[in-house]
Amino acid sequence: MINIVRLSLNRTWKKLTLKQAMVLFILSFVFINEYVVYVIQEWRWAKVRPLRHSEDEVRLLLVGDPQIQGYNGEPPTIIGSITRWDSDRYLRSTFRQASNYVKPDAVLFLGDLIDEGSQAQDEHYSEYVDRFKEIFKSPTNVENIYVSGDNDVGGEGGDFKTKVKVQRYEKYFGNSVAVQKVKFLDFIKADYDFITSWNDTADKAKHLVKLLSGRFRIILNHHGILERFKRELYPRSEWRKGMKYKYKDKWISQPIVKMFSPNFIFSAHLHLPTIHICTDCTELDKEKYQWEGNTLTDVPDQIKFDLNSPNLVEIIQPTCSYRMGVPEMAYGVAVIDKNGALEYTLLWLPSRYIQLYLYLALTICVIVVVLFKLCISKIWPNSRKQTFYGRTP
Repeated sequence: MINIVRLSLNRTWKKLTLKQAMVLFILSFVFINEYVVYVIQEWRWAKVRPLRHSEDEVRLLLVGDPQIQGYNGEPPTIIGSITRWDSDRYLRSTFRQASNYVKPDAVLFLGDLIDEGSQAQDEHYSEYVDRFKEIFKSPTNVENIYVSGDNDVGGEGGDFKTKVKVQRYEKYFGNSVAVQKVKFLDFIKADYDFITSWNDTADKAKHLVKLLSGRFRIILNHHGILERFKRELYPRSEWRKGMKYKYKDKWISQPIVKMFSPNFIFSAHLHLPTIHICTDCTELDKEKYQWEGNTLTDVPDQIKFDLNSPNLVEIIQPTCSYRMGVPEMAYGVAVIDKNGALEYTLLWLPSRYIQLYLYLALTICVIVVVLFKLCISKIWPNSRKQTFYGRTP
C-alpha cells in the first residue's frame, strides 16, 4: 500500500509544470513561515505550572512596550498600511498564542501601549485605542491592568507630560494612579516617571495606601525604579532626616518604596529583559542602596522568588513588538502562590525580521526565475511546455 501511494505521488510530482511547482513552493513557504515556526517556538517555551483554578494562585501574563504603530512614523503610502497591518498581526497572533498557553487571571500591560499615543490627534487616538483592544483581546474573566508610559502620556525628552494627555489616556484605560486587586494581590499603578514631578502625585499615593489590603503588594510602573538614586524614591524630609544632609535638587521625590512597602516590582521601558535586586532599600543611612542588575537573555526555564524575602526584586519586562529594534522579544509569565512563592519565565517569540528577510529573498528568487523564463521564451519561442523535471507532458 505504501509503495502504491509513493508511486502515485512520484507521478503527480513529475507532472508538475514549473509554474505549478513554484506556486506549491511559495504556499509551503508561507505556511511554514506563518504557522509552523510559531508552533515550533511554542514547543520550546518553558513549562508553566498546571492550571489549578484556585484562589490560592494568581497567573499573570506580562506585556511590555507593545507600541502599536501610528500614522506619523510610517510611510504615508500603501507601504505604511502594510507595515502597520503586519505589526498588528504579529502582536495579535503571538498574544493569542501566549494567552492560550498561560491561561492568565490577569494581563499586565506595562506601558507604551501606543507608539504615538502622546502626540496623536483625538480622532487618531480613538482609532489607535480600538486597534489596541482588538489586538489584545482577553476573555471576560481575565483582568486587564494598564500602566501608562511616556509614549502614552508624554514625559520623555521634549514630549512633555500634561494633564490633558493623562485625562485622555484615563478615559480609555482607567486611572493611571490606582490600586487593582486580583485575589490576594494588590497591584499598585504608581505612574512614576522620574522626569515630570507633580505635587498631586504624592497626594494620590497617600490615598492609595489606604486602599491596600492584599497579602502582597506589587508595584507596576513603566520606568524602572530600583536603578534610581535613593533620594528619588523617598520623601525628601525622611532623606534629610536619615542622612542629616541637605541636598538641593530638582526632583520633587515621591515616597514610592517607603510608602508602599512593595514585595515585588514589574516595569518595562528598556525593551530588554533585566532583573534588579536590592538588599537594603529600607535603609536611610547612605546615598545609594546596593542593587545588582543582570540581563535575562539566558533565563532558565523558571526563576523562583520569595515575596516574603527582605530583598526587593524588580523585573523589567522586554518588549513584545519586533518594531522596537531589539533582536529578541518575549511575553512574561508569573505564577504567584498565596504563600509568596513566585515563578517567572519568558515566552520568547520568533524573529519577525528574519521572516521578512526570507520573504524578500523568496521574492527576488521568483523574479529571477520569471525573468529567466521570459528570456528563454524569447530565445526559443517555439520551445514546448516543460514539466518541472524538464520532460514534455
